[in-house]
Amino acid sequence: MADWSTNVLSTAAHTIQEEYDNETERDYALRRKVDILSSGRARVKETAMGETRIKRLDWILENGFSWKRHHFERMFHAKCVTALAKTMMGPDWSTMGAEVAAERGWDHISKFVAAMAPRRFGKSVSAAKLVAALAEVLIEFPEGLEFTTYPIAVFSTGRRASDALSAYVEGFLQERGMAKYFIKKNSEKIWLQREDKKMTVQMIFLPSNPDK
Repeated sequence: MADWSTNVLSTAAHTIQEEYDNETERDYALRRKVDILSSGRARVKETAMGETRIKRLDWILENGFSWKRHHFERMFHAKCVTALAKTMMGPDWSTMGAEVAAERGWDHISKFVAAMAPRRFGKSVSAAKLVAALAEVLIEFPEGLEFTTYPIAVFSTGRRASDALSAYVEGFLQERGMAKYFIKKNSEKIWLQREDKKMTVQMIFLPSNPDK
């Protein structure tokens, strides 16, 4: 039994290390290409759909809501847009990702973003804006993406916080005219779907402690 457990753990560790090495190699290759492109002349290609999605996400976050952004939100959203870049670009990332990264000054791409702020600082509103804006972009511009369903899980400390986040997201979607896409809506789930079913966005709000 011990030998079997050791082999399983060894195989898992090897797989994780291999994935990490591959990700590191891709990230290094991206940084090198960014460096090369940054020292060259500006790109003159037409904007592809993948880049259109990124620009639209930027625009909605800055201009799309009646509650305007403050400095913390801009910094947080900027990091999140970078983390979402590969998803937003879709297949265009392999051909244009490095150029987009160079133009935006991204020298490192990570899918993980962490932010910290004091209580009553607007963290829930900032997260809700991001969720609503992301859902809108995916619903309105699904062309070229390799998936037709996109789940967004929103975790909160408790039931009240989760309900508040859900209400914020619904309010922002209503403000953006996205109610026509609602196919399921309650405090735990907001699902949007295009009429042609080319894209479904499933937002699920999960409290870590349902009793609070």
